[in-house]
Amino acid sequence: TTLHVDTSNNRVGIGTTSPSDTLHILKASANHGIKLERTTSLAGSATLTVNSNGVLALTADNNIQYTSGGSQQHIFYKGSDEIARFDTSRRLLIRSTSSRAVGGSTHRLLQVESTDAASGIGLIRNTANAIGSYLSLGKSRASSVGGTTIVQDGDTLGIINFAGADGTDISSIAAEIRGKVD
Repeated sequence: TTLHVDTSNNRVGIGTTSPSDTLHILKASANHGIKLERTTSLAGSATLTVNSNGVLALTADNNIQYTSGGSQQHIFYKGSDEIARFDTSRRLLIRSTSSRAVGGSTHRLLQVESTDAASGIGLIRNTANAIGSYLSLGKSRASSVGGTTIVQDGDTLGIINFAGADGTDISSIAAEIRGKVD
């Protein structure tokens, strides 16, 4: 492995004498990249600053953590195809570059959108018993994440909406399943 410092362009190459970026790592084998490792159990994190707004860290309990400041989106690609992104509102968008309203609501957590016949979310359970997959919708009157304040008579516990495009948007709800406290 070679280490090359290109002082005229302020670039460093590892495994290459022609670095094409500030830090260019080239290795012919399948195992390559940057390794961030903790060899002691000291408190704190081993960190790699990605840019002035982002830090990649191996925490004291050996979790990988990426912290970002500012208003950047975090986009994931497979080749040149975007597969997912966290937008500036902290929504996870899968196969979509922007969130949009469905059934009159722009959802704050997750949106999945596609153009193929396999559009949807699959839930599969593989166990040697009679229990199948399930989708749970929960409700609490707490005002913070993790709260368990008791629900009251008439509260809606969860809704499944069915909306169709009308040529303008997908806000018109044609049917819904609603669970309520009685």
